[in-house]
Amino acid sequence: GPETWVGVRALRASSGGILDPDDRVRDVADDRETLTAECTNQAPTRPAPADGASGSSAGTASPDMFR
Repeated sequence: GPETWVGVRALRASSGGILDPDDRVRDVADDRETLTAECTNQAPTRPAPADGASGSSAGTASPDMFR
């Protein structure tokens, strides 16, 4: 079927606060917190074929989600 990516524009806590882009959910919300996301649909993007020799990320750390 068709692929859909969802972009999150804002994330709000049930207490009314808006989470900042640099907030980590695990640091600012507990397991009883209700979070609501304001989302947008995005067309899927296909990465360029990799040749295994790209140095574009040399010297940079991986984002936390990949650690």
